[in-house]
Amino acid sequence: MVASLHIALRRIILYLRPPKNLDAKQAVTVSYRYISWFISSICYLTGTQMNSYNYKVTVVIALFVFSRVILDYYLKSTDRVSIRFIGVVETIGLALILVPTGGLESPFIWYALNPVLATNCFEGIYCWVNLSIYLLASFLISLMLFNDEGLGAGELIQAKSNIILVYILVTIAMRLILRLVKQLDAQAEELKSRKQALESMNMELFEANLSVKRSMGYVMSLYQIIETFSLREDAHSILSQMVNSTSQIMECNVSFIWIASDKDEASSLITLGLSSYQRNSLITYLDSNAKEDLKYKTESSFEFEGDQYLMVPIKSASQFYGFMGMETSIAQRETGQNERAGGRSNELLSFLGDLVALILERHDYQELSAKLLILEEQNRIANEIHDCVSQRLFSILCGVHALSTNWNRLDSLSISRQLELIEQSTKETSKELRTSIYRLSTSNRGESLFKGNMEDYLKDFACLNNVAVRFSFDGDEMLIPSSQKEALYRIVREAAGNAVRHGKCSKLEVQLWIHEATLELMIKDNGKGFDTVLTLQDKECRGLGLNNILVLTQTYNGVFDLISGERMGTTLKFKFPLGYRSAHILKQDGGAA
Repeated sequence: MVASLHIALRRIILYLRPPKNLDAKQAVTVSYRYISWFISSICYLTGTQMNSYNYKVTVVIALFVFSRVILDYYLKSTDRVSIRFIGVVETIGLALILVPTGGLESPFIWYALNPVLATNCFEGIYCWVNLSIYLLASFLISLMLFNDEGLGAGELIQAKSNIILVYILVTIAMRLILRLVKQLDAQAEELKSRKQALESMNMELFEANLSVKRSMGYVMSLYQIIETFSLREDAHSILSQMVNSTSQIMECNVSFIWIASDKDEASSLITLGLSSYQRNSLITYLDSNAKEDLKYKTESSFEFEGDQYLMVPIKSASQFYGFMGMETSIAQRETGQNERAGGRSNELLSFLGDLVALILERHDYQELSAKLLILEEQNRIANEIHDCVSQRLFSILCGVHALSTNWNRLDSLSISRQLELIEQSTKETSKELRTSIYRLSTSNRGESLFKGNMEDYLKDFACLNNVAVRFSFDGDEMLIPSSQKEALYRIVREAAGNAVRHGKCSKLEVQLWIHEATLELMIKDNGKGFDTVLTLQDKECRGLGLNNILVLTQTYNGVFDLISGERMGTTLKFKFPLGYRSAHILKQDGGAA
């Protein structure tokens, strides 16, 4: 029994405790309720009312319980009708509490301002009606129960006018303050709404800025690809880099370039993000379904193995090359692309398709220009040999023929003179032929064009970027094939640019060793370094520059070692077999089929 009473008493105490987790307005209302109860109770308990102390304590406790129950209903009610009803009930209850506590002379008359605070969300007429009910009830209680002097209604009003007037003025002041609070709340909500809108706009601008920066980086990388690719580099290498760039720019998992068949070669497919089986299935599908009319459409879509693909033609003004495409279903599900964003993706993919067409067309023009240049050089060499060597050979041939025809009619002295002339002409012809060959050979002249070009580039790079560059070259550059020289030049450019742009280095060291069957390249800087594990695993962190270096290394069957760390600089080490060139370019999960 005692335990049950203890538990019940504890629950009652916990219930009567002030509520928690209130907003600012609720906290003010609750605080005034408890403070006004406490002060009014102290005045009542220490007042001159002719009631016993136990009676007063009972009244104070009853008022507290009543107030706490009403407060609980206020906090839990959500509709306006319930709050109005609770306000009327509290007003009537507070009017009744005046009966045992002295009417208008009761200290609890000031406690009656609590309904005004609790119902501040309603229009003024409700509050004034509620106030009028309370004052009328208080007046009637004072007139009938606490009118020892027998005053009339008018005399009582005049006698208690100070209390009534102060009560009304306090109520007006509270209403004005509450109206001001409402206005401030409305302004705060508006400011909050504007802040949220500004934060949303700021986030959109931030994301747009990041997107622009990424796009600018991709555009610069694409520009670098276009500007630095060589005629000696086969089309598969260029297209593999474009496929990788497309995946990063379009933020898709699968991208491809399909080159249509021509008279000399079958169709080919360069992909990223597909297995060998999927790549073979896709090229079979495209060979069968890439109809003639599709190349005249700006864009088309198709479904392959449950995934949706977007495809644009790769064509110039004079030639159709094939199609560029990407897988779209996953990207759209993850990013929630709307129609407008999807249209931008289509335009961007079309732009990349036109860029690929420009690259291929430029490659064709350069190939044709190289053939014409070779033909022109062949004609020049032929003319030079014809003008010099061929005439002497013809003279020698004529002399030998004349000597053989007149052999029996000439004496030994004449024959000896003729043979001396033929020998002299042969020597002169051999000398002129060697001179022509010597003029065409840079190795015979002792020139090192590759080394010189590399030194010139690094000197200019050092001056433009305020970087100390040290370059060392050991070996015979004639052992390096021309296409491999171009790849080494591009690797040095990419690595040097990354060292300054991302590593913020002040010193750069480039060393090249050429052996009989291999060559080694080391590029070292004193920049800030980076996490190599994360960079090599994440293609977004890796960037196009490092991807291009990896592609060039794979193209020539090289070995690439990356050494770096936070604040310890970066070292790139390469080792290539001399004269090796892969037939096709394989890239990560895709390649040329």
